[in-house]
Amino acid sequence: MADYKLVTTTARYYGLAADTKPTLTAADIGREAFELDTDTKYIWDGAAWQAQSTLGSVTVSGSGATATEVQGNIANDAADSGNPVKVGGKAISGTPPVVTANDRVNAWLDLYGRQVVTLQAPGDTGDIFNSQGLITQGTASHDAAILGKPVRLGARALTSNYTAVATGDAADLISTLVGALINKPYSIPEGDWSYAAAASGIANTTTAVTIAAAAGAGLRNYITGVQLSSDALGAATEFAIRDGAAGTVLWRKKIGTAGIVNGINYTFASPLKSTANTLLEVVTLTASITGAVYFNAQGYIAP
Repeated sequence: MADYKLVTTTARYYGLAADTKPTLTAADIGREAFELDTDTKYIWDGAAWQAQSTLGSVTVSGSGATATEVQGNIANDAADSGNPVKVGGKAISGTPPVVTANDRVNAWLDLYGRQVVTLQAPGDTGDIFNSQGLITQGTASHDAAILGKPVRLGARALTSNYTAVATGDAADLISTLVGALINKPYSIPEGDWSYAAAASGIANTTTAVTIAAAAGAGLRNYITGVQLSSDALGAATEFAIRDGAAGTVLWRKKIGTAGIVNGINYTFASPLKSTANTLLEVVTLTASITGAVYFNAQGYIAP
C-alpha cells in the first residue's frame, strides 16, 4: 500500500483510496488530499482527514439545476455534531427594499449584527413597531367580527397608593386584593374643584357670585353635585346657576319665604357643564330682604 504524494507546493496530496494518507498536525489544517480513483476530496481538520461530503461541498461552477449542491453534514432530526458554520446577513440602518415574491433575500441585521425579526402574518404589510418599540394589536379591528380569544388584563393589587408618577408617564391600573378595579369617576383628582358658601351666605342681593373661574382654552367646568339651604326669607326668590357672567341659566330653584331649613342635595347623573373657558356663577334673582341662602358645589375640569 503506497503513501500519498505531496505533488504541489500548495499542500495538496494525491493518491488512491487504498493508499495511506499522511498524518499531519494541527498546524496543517486545510490541507487537501485527492483520491484519484474515487474522485473524492479530503481536508485535514487538525486531527483527521474529513471527506468533502462530511464538510459540505462548495459551489465552484454551474448554475441552476447544474450547480454543485451545498449541504450540511447532518440530516434533519439527526443528532448534532461537528462545528457550526457562521451565518451572516446584510446590515441595514433602515428598512430593506421589497423584493419580488419567490426572490432570494438577505437576512436582515441591524448595525450591531442582531437579526431583525418582524412578527407579521404572510402578506401583512401593516406596521407592528414604531420608534417606541413593538406595537401590540388585537385580532380584529373596531366594528369587525370578534376573532380568537381575549387577552387577559391585570392590575396592581394594593392596600395603599403607590408613589405618584410624573405627568405623562405610564401608570399601572390599581385593584383590590381580589382584582376589583379601582375607578375614579369623571376626572383625575387634580381636575376636581369645589365651592363652599361664604359664612354669611348670599343675603338680600342680586349680585352674582363666581363659584368656578374659567378653566382655560378648550376646557369646561362641570358640576356633579350641589347642596342648597336657606333661612326663612323676607321675600321669595329664585336661585340660579349661570354659564358665564350674567349668562345662560343652567339650573334654577325657587325658594319660598319659609326657606329650605333642612337643606337639599342634588347629584347630577349627567353633569352640568359650562361653555369652554367660561366661569360659572350663582345668583338670587330677587333680593331676599331678610335671611340668607347657602350654596355648595362640587365639580371638575375637562374638555
